[in-house]
Amino acid sequence: MKGKLILAATVLPLLGLGACAPVTKSLYSEISQKEYKNYTENVSQILVAANGSKIVVLGSQYHYILDTPPRLVEVMDSPLHPKVTARMEQFKVTPESDMTGGFTLSLPADASSEDQRLAQSYGFSKNASGPMTQSFLLSGKRYSAKGFTMPSALAKKFNQTYSVQIREEVPTGGKAALVLLTPLTVAADGVLTLLSIPLVPLGIAGMAAATAMN
Repeated sequence: MKGKLILAATVLPLLGLGACAPVTKSLYSEISQKEYKNYTENVSQILVAANGSKIVVLGSQYHYILDTPPRLVEVMDSPLHPKVTARMEQFKVTPESDMTGGFTLSLPADASSEDQRLAQSYGFSKNASGPMTQSFLLSGKRYSAKGFTMPSALAKKFNQTYSVQIREEVPTGGKAALVLLTPLTVAADGVLTLLSIPLVPLGIAGMAAATAMN
């Protein structure tokens, strides 16, 4: 009789845990599932640090400061620079303001043989019928543009308005997303700087973000 009581005392808690398992698994799945919201950022300027270390995308709501991939710096310093066009893909942002995004350079299909060979040496690949392309993964941080005033020398916008689609991860547990204020400043001579490093227009022909808005 005593042995039966011990067995019952052992089995009952296990049965209780078994009953709770589906609930616990469901709750864990709900907590671990990430949620996202999308928004559109209108882009006024795309700049590069004078030393080539950063790409800066100036939007109406936020500034996006990205590390420049080494191969991209090489292309920008090459004869291909004025001949390529660029396209920015969707950006993804975490609650900590870390971000990643795609950036693709294209060399027209009718480019000279010399330019095509040079592009190939920089890692461009040729499509069956179309331009040669080279894609890069950009990473960096998102900063709030609140309180920032664009220098008059840079106030001129693109010929048309461009936008980038942003996919933002929503913080869980009622937490607020980290908001960083832009580190961009305006020097006495009106030059826009990042940590004292001057910023200049990227200067790639046909620069376009993910979506062109008429």
